[in-house]
Amino acid sequence: MLRYNFFTLLILSILCPFPSLAGIVADGIYTGAYKVTFVGQYNQDSKIGDTGVLEFLVKDNKIIKIHDYDDESFNQAKSKYYIDIDEKTGVIDGYLRQTRLTDGLVILKIRLKGKFINKMFAGEAKVQVTSPVNFTAEKLVFESLN
Repeated sequence: MLRYNFFTLLILSILCPFPSLAGIVADGIYTGAYKVTFVGQYNQDSKIGDTGVLEFLVKDNKIIKIHDYDDESFNQAKSKYYIDIDEKTGVIDGYLRQTRLTDGLVILKIRLKGKFINKMFAGEAKVQVTSPVNFTAEKLVFESLN
């Protein structure tokens, strides 16, 4: 009897494997608290040590919107997301392209690398101005809210 149960369990585990980790990043809002670690020479709006909070809205394993509580021009800009989320690990890699019209036409490329963990984002970002001139505006590190 014991032998029969063992083989039954073995066959069932092969035919019906444990649920995969696909979808480890559930739909919802993820929060990232950042600190500015580098400011480019042409950036007059930020300084090293500035902090802020971003919210990432995730749906169907894609980032569909990012909201910045401290930068209204970020929220009003036209944004396109080119960010991949690894379904098995929650790791993200990619960039967001923004077109802003607040002070003339300004195009930003914001490179994001990191990981979603327990409704939080940990990682880094690099903000590159690509038009009208090309320079690195700032670099950010995302850490715990504590």
